[in-house]
Amino acid sequence: MKYNFYEDPGHGWLKVHKKELTGIEDKISAWSYMRGEYVYLEEDCDATLFIDMKNIDTSNFVHHHTDLSSKIRGYSSYKNYTEKEKSRINELKGLMETCKHWGKKPLNRIKNASLEDLEYWQSIYNF
Repeated sequence: MKYNFYEDPGHGWLKVHKKELTGIEDKISAWSYMRGEYVYLEEDCDATLFIDMKNIDTSNFVHHHTDLSSKIRGYSSYKNYTEKEKSRINELKGLMETCKHWGKKPLNRIKNASLEDLEYWQSIYNF
């Protein structure tokens, strides 16, 4: 399986699907990021843990480098949500998607939002 490894001048992250973290999801730090169904594991501890625990062949990495600050730094910090929190996220996403006619870009932001973002938007839009 191929994995994407992103890096900027200060740091790097391994992109993995959330489902691949089964068994180690509670060991991932807030130094990693998440967006939608993907987690960007920080290179020093979390990516190393994933690689070691899942026996990943690093020769399958596709490297992406930017000389600028990576947009990954703007994603939500990783959090292992409880089932109750996941249910609340889905509830808020459903309410928000139907409360207004959103364009493509706002819908994408809603889809990738963290629980904290959704609760903040709920307080503003009263959906």
